[in-house]
Amino acid sequence: MTNAQPITDVLNAPLGNLMSGFSVWQAMIVQMMLTGNAFAVIDRDTNGYPVRIEPVPNEKVTVALDDYGKDLTYTIHFDDSQRSGDFLYDSSEIIHFRCTVSGESDTQYMGIPPIDSLLNEIEVQDLSSKLAISTLR
Repeated sequence: MTNAQPITDVLNAPLGNLMSGFSVWQAMIVQMMLTGNAFAVIDRDTNGYPVRIEPVPNEKVTVALDDYGKDLTYTIHFDDSQRSGDFLYDSSEIIHFRCTVSGESDTQYMGIPPIDSLLNEIEVQDLSSKLAISTLR
């Protein structure tokens, strides 16, 4: 592509004037770190150029592998004033950020929240605190 300006513009202001580009990308990164995944729909003009990138809450997205095992499809449930209902998107229409992918067959296409790695440590700390309190009593 010789003129990257439309793409640069949409990356700098994904939601137009609704929210700063920094805030949009920061929210996407935070979502990915907390849940392991972040999703956004790419809206395109009639020439196929991106004109808007709309972040979507994780709880509104269902990810599935297609019947041939070659592509992911995304079902997104919208319930806002612009759209309502379930919409099916292929991977070329979605930005999907994943964090710490496990590689296991049932989760290989979904990210895992980094905080999950701390769950065992938190449980050990909790049990250790309970043990110390019961010993002191």
